[in-house]
Amino acid sequence: FDGAQVAVADARRHLRNNEIAARGRAVSKAIAIIDEGLRASLDMNSGGELAQRLSSLYRYLCERLLREGAPSLHFYTLNQAGLVSTICQNR
Repeated sequence: FDGAQVAVADARRHLRNNEIAARGRAVSKAIAIIDEGLRASLDMNSGGELAQRLSSLYRYLCERLLREGAPSLHFYTLNQAGLVSTICQNR
């Protein structure tokens, strides 16, 4: 999850610097870490309700990050970083 947090912070920095392509790469990296790493590693059979809730949370985070690709929705990155930080603190 630390890698996703770093990628979101990078996306915020690139956004401030108007580096659109770099921002897109950072957002894509965060999505890959969350979806292909964290979400894919959940054991839905033995994880029970916790695994289901984490899967829903990871899906939500990815959906919000996908919206970040639109320039008019750049404020989602700020919220995203807060969510990622909160999860990292509570793991």
